[in-house]
Amino acid sequence: MKKISMALTGGAMLFGIVALIVYGCTGVTVFSSQLSPGMFATAVIGLIIGAFSIVMIVTGLWPEVMARFLKLIIFICFLMWLMALLFYIASQVNYLASIFVGIDGTKFTAEFIIIVLFLLIAAGCTLAASIVCRPCAKEAANER
Repeated sequence: MKKISMALTGGAMLFGIVALIVYGCTGVTVFSSQLSPGMFATAVIGLIIGAFSIVMIVTGLWPEVMARFLKLIIFICFLMWLMALLFYIASQVNYLASIFVGIDGTKFTAEFIIIVLFLLIAAGCTLAASIVCRPCAKEAANER
């Protein structure tokens, strides 16, 4: 289960990085005059926590107490990706209102769809990683 959890967390980090890059390049539009600092902050925290959990899984050099909290650490990473998605949607509220009212013919752009999908995939992967993750102490006992 360690490899699955590590692969899911790593994949989530890759999708999150792509979403951050796309948002950084295309985030300032007519509808939103500035990038959302909350989205960047929570996404970077999610990246840091994800990297920390992968290092914990790969090295195995952590105290026994930390092994018990590995699922919680990965779940917090999920919450950070979910918060990044919510901050992004909140920053695009004028754009969404323009689409739903439909007065000027604005439609969903590819950038918006990519960012939302990639943040959802990042959140889903970390949620799945936290579900399948088993503390390494239990795995070591099962391998003997």
